[in-house]
Amino acid sequence: MPAISILVDGEPVATAHTEGLSVLSAHVQGSRSDEEFASVDLHGTTTEASTFLIWIGSLTLQQGQQVEVRFLEAGETAPPGKTIEELFPDEADDEEQDDEPSMASVFEEICARPLHRAGYGLTFSSSAGLAFEGRTGEDDHAFSLHVAWNMHRPDRAHFSLRAYTLDELESRTSRDMVRDYLQAPCTVKLRISA
Repeated sequence: MPAISILVDGEPVATAHTEGLSVLSAHVQGSRSDEEFASVDLHGTTTEASTFLIWIGSLTLQQGQQVEVRFLEAGETAPPGKTIEELFPDEADDEEQDDEPSMASVFEEICARPLHRAGYGLTFSSSAGLAFEGRTGEDDHAFSLHVAWNMHRPDRAHFSLRAYTLDELESRTSRDMVRDYLQAPCTVKLRISA
């Protein structure tokens, strides 16, 4: 079974094997209103009991860093994935928390945040020969690189590099800069600048 491995500036951060998982996803994202420049995470869901596991939980990235996502034919999981309860044992149970905020109130809060940067420079390449170099648009609020594997198509993973404005965030749409499928072994790299 395949595995997804994350490296930052050539240094291994985590690898997750897909055995026993229904979904495995890697995300690199950045928003003009987030204080952190950008972040990367790796998480998935088990086939038994639909347990959500986290291998990388929002690792902060600095300007100029490069994230490499490798879709491997095989690989050993390291470190082990952890549940939310294992990562945050002191958090109150969902039943004890107040009601979740509405999407409208979350969107209002995002719109009210101050901006910390004008945008992002993105340099993308894949071992399959795809490439993109450019900047997020003047009105773009954020970007994301998403690499996703699922058990229904175990021989491949889907990836997309996209940007979106606040209006697109509200309507849950985005624009793809690059989009394709990966066949193992394959690598995508993204360098992020201001």
